[in-house]
Parts: sequence; structure tokens; C-alpha cells
Amino acid sequence: MPLGALRAFESVARLGGVRRAALELCVTEGAVSQQLRTLEVVLGVPLVSRGPDRRLTLTEEGTAMLRRLTPAFDLMESATRDAMTASGPQRLRVRMLPTLAIRWLVPRLGQFFERHGDINIEVSTAAERAAALRPDDDFVAWQGDGSWRGVHAELLFHDALVPVCSSHLARTAHEPAALRSATLLHSMLRPEAWRIWLDGAGVEGVDATAGRQFANASLAYQAAMDGLGVAIAQRVYVEADLKSGRLVAPFERTVVSGEGYYLICEAERASLPRHQAFLSWIRDCVRKDMQKDDREVVSRLIGAEPSAKPATRTRRRSS
Repeated sequence: MPLGALRAFESVARLGGVRRAALELCVTEGAVSQQLRTLEVVLGVPLVSRGPDRRLTLTEEGTAMLRRLTPAFDLMESATRDAMTASGPQRLRVRMLPTLAIRWLVPRLGQFFERHGDINIEVSTAAERAAALRPDDDFVAWQGDGSWRGVHAELLFHDALVPVCSSHLARTAHEPAALRSATLLHSMLRPEAWRIWLDGAGVEGVDATAGRQFANASLAYQAAMDGLGVAIAQRVYVEADLKSGRLVAPFERTVVSGEGYYLICEAERASLPRHQAFLSWIRDCVRKDMQKDDREVVSRLIGAEPSAKPATRTRRRSS
């Protein structure tokens, strides 16, 4: 059985089209189509049906084959990667949302390298809050309630949202009602964030969808610093900006949802030495976060049990 043809079919079926499969496999669309036709000839059954709009639909035989092929290729890739890292330099691939990487992980990585200089960390970004754990991922970060099966989940912090803006805008925004006339800044990766905060804080009369959109939260935070409006921020991400005065939380109301941010890896890999080293360091980071000056807020974000319903907390203003 031609392995290349099996790989081409699996990619087409999983991604939903020849073009995406060609991009993933780094070959031409014609090559993928030829491999697909070759496999159908060898098997003697059609694996996909081709509509007039060139849209491909899996046949019953194709669906059954995909169900078995994807885990098989994942296993082969996993075994190959483990064999390579066992005899060569230690490496971990970590994939997460851009702002989580920029504002939480990367600033701490120097501490990890001081402790484990023999392990290289490759950080990449994902556009999903629960990105699929791919064969070439050692860790991904997921947002959710932590109740996933078949994976090892390490809590980083609980989901806690707070409005932030520049000190100039904060002078005229003393109460949440001021948001009715303010420009709201949104991250397109989490369009519902403002609605979660408004509902949790009991604020009415504000259009949670109005305002300006940005590709990720880091861009929205920068826009808030530059006075373009009020952003809804993950509290952990902006603590340093709040302490420095680059950002201000005008209402000091933090809404905590029932979710959190977790570092995820395959359950069977959690016991590998390099994975254990990274997880142990992550736990130390979480403990250190709990010991920061703002002990009340940080301990709630990381160590407290989240409520089923979003909760709100009013913080004491710093002098």
C-alpha cells in the first residue's frame, strides 16, 4: 500500500480539501489529487465524492478509513519525534494564544533556561483557545474548566477580566456607566469578553459588540495605553502595566468566570523527564505569582475555586 497516497488522503479528509492538504504536505494540488486517485484505484473503492462545485465529501469507506488513519499517523510522528529527541538536544514545542505567550510565558522563560540550559523551548502561537494537540506539540494552552479526558492539564490561572484604559481616559470614567459613551476595544480571539464582564459586574445599557476590533488582546492593550478606548483585559496579563501606571483599571471590578487557562500535554508524555522539568518549573511560576505584592487578587486568580457564575470583586485603590 503506497504510504504517500495514504498520507495524502488522510490530510485531504482531515482538512476538508485538496488545497489545504497540499499546503500542509508542501506539494502541489495536482500531486495530492493524483495520490488520491491512485489510492482509490489500489483499493477499488471511491473514498471521496466530488460535487459540481469541486467540494469533496467522504464516502462511507473514506470515513471509516480516516477514523483509523489519523491516529496511526499521529503515532508514527510521535514515535519519530521521541526517537530524535532521545538521542539529540532536548527540545519542547509549546503552542498557545499570542497574548498568553507574550505576557505570561516569554517573560518567565529566562528562569527556566537558568535551571535547564540543556532544554530548548520553541514557542509558537495558535488562534484557538483550545487548539488541537498536534503530534508535533509537546504542550498547548487551553482555556476551559479543566475537565478534559486523556490529557494532563496544569492550571496556570483562573479567567479574570477587568476593564483598563489610559490614565487620561480614566479621569472621566469614574463609574461603569461611563462605558455607554466610551469606545470599547476588543480582541477578535475572544469577542465575548466584554459581555462576560458586563454581565458579571451587573452593568446595563452598554453595547458589548460596539467599538474597535484587534487581532489579539496584546494589540487591544496597546491601543488602550495609547488612549484609543477601554480594553477588557485578563488581570494577570496587565498587572505590571497597572502597577507602572501605563494602564489604569478605572472601576477596579474584576469578574471571574468559571474557566481557567491550562497547560496541556498528552497524558502518557507527562512523565517524560523533559516534560516533568517543564511542568515542575510551571508549578514554581504559579507559586511565585501567588507571593507577589497584590496577594489578595493573585491568590484568587490562581488558587481559589471559581464559581459556576461569574463573580465580581472590587479592589482597593492603590495610593
